[in-house]
Amino acid sequence: MESKLENLHVVTDEMLGGMKADDAMYWRIRHQAAERQAVNRRPVYRKGAVYALAAMILVMVAVVPLVLNRKPSVTKIPEIQTIAAGGPDETISPEENGVVSELTATLITNISEGNTLFEEIGEEYPVIVRDGRVYRMLKKTAGFPTGGKGNELYEISLFTEYPSMEIAMEQTGAYSNVASVGAKVYAAEGLSDLMVVIAEVNGEDRAFERISYCGLGPGGLGLEDVLDIRDKVTSISLEGHRTLEGEEAQKAIQTLLDEAILQDEDPEPGSQGLRITLSDGLTLQLTCSGTQIIGCGAWSCSPFFALVR
Repeated sequence: MESKLENLHVVTDEMLGGMKADDAMYWRIRHQAAERQAVNRRPVYRKGAVYALAAMILVMVAVVPLVLNRKPSVTKIPEIQTIAAGGPDETISPEENGVVSELTATLITNISEGNTLFEEIGEEYPVIVRDGRVYRMLKKTAGFPTGGKGNELYEISLFTEYPSMEIAMEQTGAYSNVASVGAKVYAAEGLSDLMVVIAEVNGEDRAFERISYCGLGPGGLGLEDVLDIRDKVTSISLEGHRTLEGEEAQKAIQTLLDEAILQDEDPEPGSQGLRITLSDGLTLQLTCSGTQIIGCGAWSCSPFFALVR
């Protein structure tokens, strides 16, 4: 046994082919191990992954030019549909419209084009104002009281052009932006001057109807005070609905005058036109919104609308 152990280094040298466990062998082993790790870290490309990558590249090539050429979206400013009473439809954007004064807002309606009897001169709304009462000029197509002029009421003491009417609200006396200074204002024969007056405009007698205007409404009066039409109506025509005539129209007006309740002294105009033709030939222009009739004040009366709609 001792002889074998003594010869062990000889046998080992024969098996290792002369290799020696020295520093050179140590660094050779580390180098080979590092090479094997590098090989194992090389990426392995599978067919499925290659195909997916190729498809993604094709999509990007097709879509990117479209995105780059697309115009930026612009949020459109909403348009405000307004129709001036007595004038044609106008579509005004907030940019063009600017700030709408209270005076203008009270005179804008949504009545269909051509279905209003209120006059308009350019951009002005022709009115007469006195003692908190406001009357707006009617078109000639509204007719004229057959009884003509009644008692003289007063004269126009101040002429002012729109929009300085707001300043004129602080003045005393009668003022207008259409009837000249010195023009006489009359009652209409057979009608209350709380509802209609007559004044000379450019050499012609014109009828003016009582309305709500810039905060001025009935002022504590009842509907029949500012709408003195009981037993004087020949027909009622509500836009988009049938026309009532004769006794049917009289019944509807009696219901309105008896049961209407004031809701607003200075309301926004309604979206439907309402024409009331009187027996003396004059036709009044009002508007409606829901179950409210709007002229000088807003008055609610469901029974009336049950008859006219």
